[in-house]
Order: sequence, then C-alpha cells, then structure tokens
Amino acid sequence: MQQIITPTDAAHKPLGNSSARECLSMLRRICKYAAHLRLIRPIELEVALPKAIDKISAPLSPAEQQRLHQYVQANPTPRKIGLLLGLELGLRIGEICGLQWGDFDLKLGTLKINRTVCRISCGNGHTKVVIQTPKKPHLPPGNSTPKAAAYYAKKLCGSAGNAAWFLSGSESKPTKPRCYRKSIKGNHSNFSITQMEDTAF
Repeated sequence: MQQIITPTDAAHKPLGNSSARECLSMLRRICKYAAHLRLIRPIELEVALPKAIDKISAPLSPAEQQRLHQYVQANPTPRKIGLLLGLELGLRIGEICGLQWGDFDLKLGTLKINRTVCRISCGNGHTKVVIQTPKKPHLPPGNSTPKAAAYYAKKLCGSAGNAAWFLSGSESKPTKPRCYRKSIKGNHSNFSITQMEDTAF
C-alpha cells in the first residue's frame, strides 16, 4: 500500500491525500470482508498518508463577477442562483444545498440560513450526508437577498412548497454538496467555487 501511495521506483507519480485516503479505505473494506469470510485474520492497517495541501482560491475579480451575473441572467436556474448567493452573501456550499423555498421571503426580500448539508465520517470507513445547523452564525437570522438573486428566485418559485429543497426542487432530499460542486464545474469551469465548501467568500 505504501508503495502505491509513494512509489520508490518512480513507477508513477505519488498519490495526493484524497486519492491515498480512498485507496486505504477500499483496502480496509477488502480486508474486513476477507476477515468476515475467515480468509484472513482481522488486521488493522496503519499507513502514512500524504499531507493535505490547503488550496486558497483568490476571490473573483470585478470583471469575473460581472461575467458570473451575465452567465446566470442568460438562463437562471436554482443552481446558478446559488452561485450569486455564495458570491454576495458569503454562503458556504453546504448552506446553499440546505436552502428550502420556505427560507425565502420573496415579498420582503429576505433569506434565513437555518441548516447546512455536509458529509461526515461514520468512523468505520464509511461516510453519510447529514443536515446540521450552520457552522457559525455569519449571517443574521433574516438577511436581505441580493436583488438579482431575489428577482430570479421569484421567476422560478412557481408552485414550489416551503419544504421543497431550493436546488433539487424535491421535498425528499437535498442536493449533496459534492454533486452541486461537480455540476457547477462541469457546466461552467471558468468560475472557481472550491472556496465555497468550507469557508465563505
């Protein structure tokens, strides 16, 4: 395993922290299943993982912000409006995923941040998506929605119920932050949103 993560023979480039963790997690599952079938004895794997490198994204320039507004205006969708909420209100990606239509007061033009969607470790190599209270109250209970975002939200609201999730439009489950991040990167890669995951703009 260590040879795969950091090969001494230069067979391939060393793995990053995320890839190494995924490999270790998969290997642990294999060993656990093999032990369950009594093919091997239960073992505990300890591997030195590469250090995670914190990437600091530069804020969008005024020209990039204008391009983002034009991008949303061309074909507004909840996912694109979420970018404006992150840009102008400093919402984290998990908080955008945690928005429901009932959090918007479209008459007063205010928005309440009541929850965040995040993925946590279960302690056994597995993770799960949970809904929690926001990390910190960086916004007052009722915060003015950016005019552009409020305008587009009014056009898209339709007959959506208060319990419907803003991004998915469904009442059953919210959009996962990872899925939201991938969809944005896939649709429009010119705007960096990695900073929305853990910190505000």
